[in-house]
Amino acid sequence: MTILTTFLNISLIISLRSVSNNRSLEELAWDLRLLFQLIKNNDPDIPQENYTRLHQILTDNNISVDTALQNLSPNCEDAFQRCKWKGEEKRCESIFEPIKSSEGFCCTFNYFALKNLTFSRILVNRVENRPRRVSACGYQTGLELLLDNKPHDYFASHIPSIGYRIFIHNPYYFPDWTLQNILSGMKMLDLISVTSTMTYSSDTIRNMDIGTRDCLFPTK
Repeated sequence: MTILTTFLNISLIISLRSVSNNRSLEELAWDLRLLFQLIKNNDPDIPQENYTRLHQILTDNNISVDTALQNLSPNCEDAFQRCKWKGEEKRCESIFEPIKSSEGFCCTFNYFALKNLTFSRILVNRVENRPRRVSACGYQTGLELLLDNKPHDYFASHIPSIGYRIFIHNPYYFPDWTLQNILSGMKMLDLISVTSTMTYSSDTIRNMDIGTRDCLFPTK
């Protein structure tokens, strides 16, 4: 499961201003909003010169696009007020880690694809080496979260609404925009259930052409 939200971090804007002295804080903030267009370009009318100016600002400050996006996104410690797993309260930073996705930087739980080892050194040795599994049915045996939506800090966002996008996916899948997701809004209790399915094929498909079956066997 991956949780995503985006808003601008004023501390990064202030540090950029120290180099870009000819731009006000408000102008820099609007320049940085273009970073989200690099993730999902849904406004083709933005002049090319705006992107050129953003590139120059980041270059002058020796900041990459990834670094800027990571600093502008909320950190996992601020996103959660309380976390429970199987009814036991956990330190949120011990079960969630920040990762890069097709939608920007997110906080993820039970993620085992493209591991970045972003947990602190104290916690790395305690991280599970395989996906966590529930031991029974019911929300009491799953993951419970209390989220802080920070409604007053939404200068820039992917979606025209306040809340977190929650992506549900296989632990070994890279999270991207095609995955099933829901929006968890303010003052809402969301109960999310997952129904598993298993697809398998018989050994007779070995006789089919590879182009038709569109898959390879482990021995190939």
